[in-house]
Amino acid sequence: MPQSPQDPEKVDPYYNRSAATSSLSLPSQEQTPGFITPVETCTPVPHEDEKRPESEPKWPRGWRPWSCLFGCFLLMFNSWGLVNAYGTFAAYYREHLLPSSDLLLWNLVGSTESFVVLILSFVVGRLLDANHSRQLIGAGGFLVTLGMFTLSAANGEGDAGDGNYGLIWTTQGFVMGLGMACFFVSSSQVAATWFIKTKATAIGIVASGASIAGLIYPIVTRFLIEALGFNNAARVLAGIIGFTSLLSFLLAVPNPAHEWRKPDSWLRIGVWIDVHAFKNKAFCWFTVGMAFMFFGFYCVFFNLEEWAANRGFGIKDIPTNSTTPPPPPPNGPTLETFYLLAILNACSTIGRLSSAYLSDKFGAVLIHTIVTLASALFALLLWPFANTLAPALAFCVIYGALSGAVIGLPPASVAHILAATQRAERAASIAGGQPLPPISQATTTETSDSTSKAEAGIAGPRPHSKCKRNHQSKLGQWTGMMYTFAAVWALTGPVIGGHLVTEFNKYLAVQMWSGGCLVCAGVCFGIGWLYCRRDSGKLFHKR
Repeated sequence: MPQSPQDPEKVDPYYNRSAATSSLSLPSQEQTPGFITPVETCTPVPHEDEKRPESEPKWPRGWRPWSCLFGCFLLMFNSWGLVNAYGTFAAYYREHLLPSSDLLLWNLVGSTESFVVLILSFVVGRLLDANHSRQLIGAGGFLVTLGMFTLSAANGEGDAGDGNYGLIWTTQGFVMGLGMACFFVSSSQVAATWFIKTKATAIGIVASGASIAGLIYPIVTRFLIEALGFNNAARVLAGIIGFTSLLSFLLAVPNPAHEWRKPDSWLRIGVWIDVHAFKNKAFCWFTVGMAFMFFGFYCVFFNLEEWAANRGFGIKDIPTNSTTPPPPPPNGPTLETFYLLAILNACSTIGRLSSAYLSDKFGAVLIHTIVTLASALFALLLWPFANTLAPALAFCVIYGALSGAVIGLPPASVAHILAATQRAERAASIAGGQPLPPISQATTTETSDSTSKAEAGIAGPRPHSKCKRNHQSKLGQWTGMMYTFAAVWALTGPVIGGHLVTEFNKYLAVQMWSGGCLVCAGVCFGIGWLYCRRDSGKLFHKR
């Protein structure tokens, strides 16, 4: 007898149609304590998405995915890229606007940007899962441009000693941080809706926007300040940010075939926080590792220029009326300090792209573990002994490449963890003799009854079906929750680093602090990878 188009055997070869298991058997609500899922409506996937994965191209076809990728690149360019470039602003503030001020205060402005971006990530991630990316990108573009433009009016005439720390913190730390928060998670998650088979590579290309911005913005900012003065330079930068943000709004359009999770009510806590993430040991260990990573990672970026000047091979422009003590005499060849930060960010592009490619081959969590431990090794063993320009340049190149992978891989690592969870749940369902639900059932509205909950949250997505993306539809939410957990550490880590410099009047303490935090992060990532390995039953995820 011919099978109908909706026959589960035809749609999903893993569906069990034996007489003993022909009816759908799923755990009841009592069997899954704590499973509280608000009513959510999943947008049905269009017909073309029902193709088997092997029939889908490795790279998407048409111009829309690639224009979206460029738009997402610009989102990262104007979010984490500005955080990476903050070291140049901090050095100028301390040299000109408020000379002799405590380094801790200027690190606080940069860490506030990071904190605001991360603390709001769980909100932004959940809104992205409900297809609100357009509103987020529009709001982000307005706020980042507004913050940079008002920075031009926050410091009087922009002359030496005219700085106003409170207004600098408000405009650059808080207002711009709010706009960057709208951009940050959006950049990777919107691009991921188009690039299914090469998700990590696409996210790596997007993440390279931060390193390219970290190369361009310091050089452009320094040039504009010297040519036009600080206030006019800030206005020009606001124009650049506004234009590129407008391009992002026009180009960064998500895949209409992606499955969205729209709740009937936004007032329930379960809409914003997925409690199942905290039952996933791989995710929990990885999230703790991210907290350690942010605790020490940006100490290098925020203190690099001051460290180079302190060692004698970095040149800084000190105004004649500044009370800042003169730098020590040059120790061999010299280089302007902001070029070191530019080199660090430029080399991070290599790390972001190469690690993304390797992640698609061997698994993002494994690659993330390796590069984090390697960056810790160089922070502990090379940075403290870089007393001349040559080893300092070597450190900037090597650490820059590794740091690009460390900071660029988290979204891909979360996607890897979700994929491992998907494989484990499917294997457990088959081993327990419980057939997976038909595709037509698994992608419809989530309700509060136990059957629908089990279909959407326990059985989850399966290979070779249009339900394949069910777990990945939570990528924005889980990524946002991870970043939000790390927000407090991102705020306090650079401040602690700045205090260590002030307290001991040397940089060895902050170098040990940064390296030690990265070691702890790498260990936690490694434990998370072991849990992924256990869940998936594979040492490597080589394709």
